[in-house]
Amino acid sequence: MAMRWENGSPERKIEAFIGAWGVKTGDIVDTDHLLELASRIFEVENTGLPDRMMAAIDALGPKGRRAKAQKNIEAVMGDAGRFSPDWGKEFREQQAHAALDQAATPAALHRMMDNSKPDMIDGEPFDCVGELDIDPAQLLRKVVSAVISAGRADILWEFPEVLAFFGSRIPQREEVAHLHNVDQRMFDAADKWPNRKPRA
Repeated sequence: MAMRWENGSPERKIEAFIGAWGVKTGDIVDTDHLLELASRIFEVENTGLPDRMMAAIDALGPKGRRAKAQKNIEAVMGDAGRFSPDWGKEFREQQAHAALDQAATPAALHRMMDNSKPDMIDGEPFDCVGELDIDPAQLLRKVVSAVISAGRADILWEFPEVLAFFGSRIPQREEVAHLHNVDQRMFDAADKWPNRKPRA
């Protein structure tokens, strides 16, 4: 379903700016997507604030907007003459990865827990009565619990930030050398972490 912004709103003006260059604005998935498209087309900083971005695009003037759009529109819209419908999904996935990277420090993890709050959405599309409570921290706990309950805890070994979130870690080999039936796959998974310290 196409996004609809209020008449006279900064979002509606930005939509008009980019729609003038053939972008199918009816396919824009949300405000974040709108701002990212505008940023890419007109080469303005994506501040996440529609009013500031609209002012920056407006300040380019007609000639400035034309020059930027003619330079960037093909890269934004692709060979098919319009941006990929999957682009919004890719953008959200990039944001999710960035959020995970940022959440890897203990301080950031504590902030995430402290700032986590319910996000109530309509349960009707999911055949549920009332609303669904999507609290990111609680949702992550449910997903991790489901993975462990399904006997696939090994999946989590690949994500040190998830281990850190739950106050856990993979031990050093020498710490468990005296134990039997230790699953060696967890050490192999940890050795593949991109930011793993080289072994001495």
